[in-house]
Amino acid sequence: MLARGAGALANREFRIYTIGNGLSSVGLWVQRLAIAWLAWDLSHSSLWVGLIAFSLFGPVLFLSPLFGVLVDRLEPIRTSAIINGLMAGWATLLALLSLAGLLNVQLLFAVTMMIGVTSAAYAPIRISIIPSLVPREMVPSAIGISSTIFNASRLIGPAIAGALLVTLPIASAFLVNAISYGPLIYALAIAPSRPVAQRAREPFFGQLAEGFAYAASHPFIRLQLLLTAWNGLFGRSILEMLPVYSDRLYSAGTNGLAILSAVAGAGALAAAFGASRLHLNSRQLQIGSVVLSGLNAIALLTLPISDSFWVGLPCIAVIGFGATGSAVLSQTLVQMEVEDRVRGRISSLWGMAGLGGSAFGGLLLGAALGILSVPAATFASACIALIAPALALGSIRRSRSDVHWPKPDAEQPFPEVD
Repeated sequence: MLARGAGALANREFRIYTIGNGLSSVGLWVQRLAIAWLAWDLSHSSLWVGLIAFSLFGPVLFLSPLFGVLVDRLEPIRTSAIINGLMAGWATLLALLSLAGLLNVQLLFAVTMMIGVTSAAYAPIRISIIPSLVPREMVPSAIGISSTIFNASRLIGPAIAGALLVTLPIASAFLVNAISYGPLIYALAIAPSRPVAQRAREPFFGQLAEGFAYAASHPFIRLQLLLTAWNGLFGRSILEMLPVYSDRLYSAGTNGLAILSAVAGAGALAAAFGASRLHLNSRQLQIGSVVLSGLNAIALLTLPISDSFWVGLPCIAVIGFGATGSAVLSQTLVQMEVEDRVRGRISSLWGMAGLGGSAFGGLLLGAALGILSVPAATFASACIALIAPALALGSIRRSRSDVHWPKPDAEQPFPEVD
């Protein structure tokens, strides 16, 4: 990965950011697993697990577009440092409440909702910050590397969380996450700030409407936002509900949850690593994201066939591979096609579709798991998940030409990742 992505990693600012972001991502996955298990342990209710998952990412669905307008008005690197400091504060609060024995499922929901609101503010910045760190020709490489690092942490984080949950109080997982933000905040603090276009005098809601209109009129971005939202709602929402599957379907407890999360992370890591090595044009990126979205749904369809833990593991791995591969190709396409003047707003819409869709999907799946058996709810979700990629692939096949949206250097092909 270092050799193939040398173009982006040769950039000192991006290299320092990648190290800090990698450590922070490990802590984030440690906390996510701890929150998911704590929600199940406190309530033994699939609905509450879904509600907690929704509280972590659901605010992105409603607030991210508003924050996207602000991102286009603010300096992204310094703003990102401030928001990550706030995230460290929320992790510290969870650790203190847990050590004091004050956490119940209702209070956990309240704190995770605050984390979700902060994540809604960070989502458009996180997605759009890479073009602020590297030149445009390095963006595909940088996105692939960042996704690889993030999904490597998805493999490492659950393993650390599993060890912590077995040997130490759950507060230790929250403290690990709080500490892990330090290197990322430092990396952002020393990075040079970028000039910001002076658009603050333009009407706020006028800029908001402009972002929606731009996305709706852009052929590539429009399809990717719809596909990403659908995949989040029905395709990858199972990844938010793994505690329920570990306990109800496989009777595997916290160790099983750590293994399932790590296997999903391994599949995601393979997809992100592969995506970082590809050299694809816009149409190929679009087709790839649709095909991988369909692969995700097919793997989900095969999951209910058996209640064997060892049969479920490869299915979860393929779900992680398909969901992440589709998301990486989609995000790369969107970031390469969008104009800089609306990058924050379009990034916020992509975050709303991806993170918000996954959060709302977890809530829907949690409700379904409270009514139906685990196999029946999974099968129903998989059947619905197949609809969007099937329709999208048919639409792409009927298209006779590769339409390009006007943008700077539009005549240039996608840069080589290596």
